[in-house]
Amino acid sequence: MGGNTECSKYFAAFLESIASDLADREDLKALADLHKETQLFQEALPAVIDFVRAHVPTKYVHVEIVPRLFDKLNESIPINELDGEPVGMSDIILAGWIFHRKITACYQKDDYITQYQILSRLLLKSLYSSYIHADYIQWRRSDDGYPLKA
Repeated sequence: MGGNTECSKYFAAFLESIASDLADREDLKALADLHKETQLFQEALPAVIDFVRAHVPTKYVHVEIVPRLFDKLNESIPINELDGEPVGMSDIILAGWIFHRKITACYQKDDYITQYQILSRLLLKSLYSSYIHADYIQWRRSDDGYPLKA
């Protein structure tokens, strides 16, 4: 997801907020220098990413499609499918988190609330529709689904 895309910018901000949250935790306050905590986090992040990629089945997260999902959210379009295939729940949630960073950065007060409500509804619709779509495909491929029986 590298590059200078809008999605990459907000994803980087999202990761920075994780670093900030970690820096504020009580168990990390033993490190007196905030700069040192941030530096340690940044140094450890590649190893964490490599560990997750090595130990978490990649079928659950498809980072390469997140920018496309982000663009659809930018247009207020539900992100339940791409190219006729249902999008996974983890991909929908990741795109939503990143898009939430954009909302947080760009809107305030009533506008923020409105945009947050729109995002929440889009994500709910996307998760539900994606589940129905995946369930339908599974049913069609089963013995009970195709061809339709009279």
